[in-house]
Formats: sequence, C-alpha cells, structure tokens
Amino acid sequence: MNLKQIEQQIEQERRILNQMAEEHGMRDYRVLDQSEQLDRILDMYFQYKDRNTNFLTP
Repeated sequence: MNLKQIEQQIEQERRILNQMAEEHGMRDYRVLDQSEQLDRILDMYFQYKDRNTNFLTP
C-alpha cells in the first residue's frame, strides 16, 4: 500500500465513522470499533510516512 492509498482509506474510514456516529451515537460500541479501525490506519500512515521521510533528515 502506498501513501496515497492509505490517505484514501483514511478518508473512507472517516466517512464511515461520521455516518455511524450520526446513526448510532458516539457511545455505541460499533462507533468505538470504527474509531479504533481508523486509529490503526492512521498509525500505519504515520509509520509509513516516517519510514519514507527519515532519509531526508540529517
């Protein structure tokens, strides 16, 4: 997966999370599960980004 694909997945997961929060409320376990899924993807994004930009820093 490249950075652009991860960014697209983040946006998709955010849309799903927002829709679920509107439908079920913020305290629903399904919203929490979706939030955790988004967190995992964000972690992957930052790890990928760090790995691919470290060579630019002294």
